[in-house]
Amino acid sequence: MEQLTKIFVDLYQYGIVLAMVIALWGVLSWPGIRGKGWLVGALLVTLSAELGSTVLQQLIRLWFGPEQIMGPDDYQYLWQASFVLGGLSFLGKLLFVVSVFRLRAGLRSKVSPMLAGAGSGGE
Repeated sequence: MEQLTKIFVDLYQYGIVLAMVIALWGVLSWPGIRGKGWLVGALLVTLSAELGSTVLQQLIRLWFGPEQIMGPDDYQYLWQASFVLGGLSFLGKLLFVVSVFRLRAGLRSKVSPMLAGAGSGGE
């Protein structure tokens, strides 16, 4: 059962990373819209945090099996790395919220002239 749980956790983590890479590719293929750089930055920061978390968990699994006990230095390293990765993840989510509002403003500025021209041209 424990092995099955590890497999599902790995699939979940790799699925998140794959979804972020696909989202990053999709965003980079958009035409020039104001605020796209913020979204790319948010995705890159969040992707680096997720990759770092995945790598850290794999290394801990390799270094410390179920029989081994972590020493105080290793435990401190684990907490510091987890804190940094958690901070990166929080920063990525914060940048994502900012980018959504920037993209909204950018899309409004592109769509408003088209809608104004379409409304006045028909009458």
